[in-house]
Amino acid sequence: MYTDEDLKSPMASEESSTTTSHSPCACSPCPCPPRSGAASAAAAVAASRSSMSASPKSDDGEDDRDSPLVEDSEGGSGDGGLYFSPATLELLQAHIAEAERDAADLLNEGIPARIARVQEVRAASGAMSLAEKQRVLSELHCDALKVLDSVGHWITMKEEKLECGNEFGSEVQATVLSTINSCAGGLTDKKEALTTNLTELLALNIEKYSALRETEAHKVLIESHLMEYSAAFERLLELMLHSYRRIQHVIRENREALVDPKNRRGQDRMSGHENSIFS
Repeated sequence: MYTDEDLKSPMASEESSTTTSHSPCACSPCPCPPRSGAASAAAAVAASRSSMSASPKSDDGEDDRDSPLVEDSEGGSGDGGLYFSPATLELLQAHIAEAERDAADLLNEGIPARIARVQEVRAASGAMSLAEKQRVLSELHCDALKVLDSVGHWITMKEEKLECGNEFGSEVQATVLSTINSCAGGLTDKKEALTTNLTELLALNIEKYSALRETEAHKVLIESHLMEYSAAFERLLELMLHSYRRIQHVIRENREALVDPKNRRGQDRMSGHENSIFS
């Protein structure tokens, strides 16, 4: 059975509660008179906004006050920005210097030595078996990718803060990186095509094709695959040589923009102060 109390309007009950309740102020005991429903709601909104402004939030909604990436009032500038500890900065600078030394070694010694190795393999390719060619080619291909990755990483570590204007050096860096990635992609595509050709050649000798082994068609297929593999092998070696020389050329021609994208060296010369930069 419902009573008269149960049949009261929820709205009437809510209105009654909002007219008699209010949020206490800071003083105690609170001398403030009861607020109306509208005043109480406004006070709640204001309190909510104050709470949100007091607690910085990250993009995922978490409280960032304890985040290691946010400056606090005691350990940093207090502006709430990103920061790096002195130890992290020291490690980063050491890595940049190491990447620069590695790039210099590769450009002046590593790449010329690899060019000589590719030329040596190409000269001896006529006497190599398929297994020898594939093994040497895999070695050369992996080595080339390591070189390209190292040079590309050095360029990324020379990138500087992007600003409005004066971005010519950064554009040069991006273009050279694109060239390096293009060389790596071209080598990988050719290597995969060569491996596919070898796989198809080996497949012609499995039991499935035993009935064809003594036929003219089988002989023609074998010879054509051998010719295609040999031609592709020579083209890939040539592409390696071109890639190495292309990297040397593009870095040499754009060296100043790569190592000093903001042209600070030129500014130092004009002001009479010149810094030593990767020579």
